[in-house]
Amino acid sequence: MNPMLGSPFDSLVARRRREVTARVDELRDRALDLERQAVVDRVRTWSSMGTYEQMLRETGADDLEKKAMRLRRSAAELEMTLR
Repeated sequence: MNPMLGSPFDSLVARRRREVTARVDELRDRALDLERQAVVDRVRTWSSMGTYEQMLRETGADDLEKKAMRLRRSAAELEMTLR
């Protein structure tokens, strides 16, 4: 038995709530991973400052942050269904 899904004797509402909560947690974890990757991509060294490669990395970091924001928005919308 999966502890996240609970007992088979739980109500359908409680089971659905746990499933949605698990999905929200998963979305937030993915968003956090993307944000961490964006921070890593923004790290500048003296040799890379102002280079085309650094500009591409920062553009990629912007894209990662946008994806993370979309994931967080999806998580928040999903969480609102629980209320």
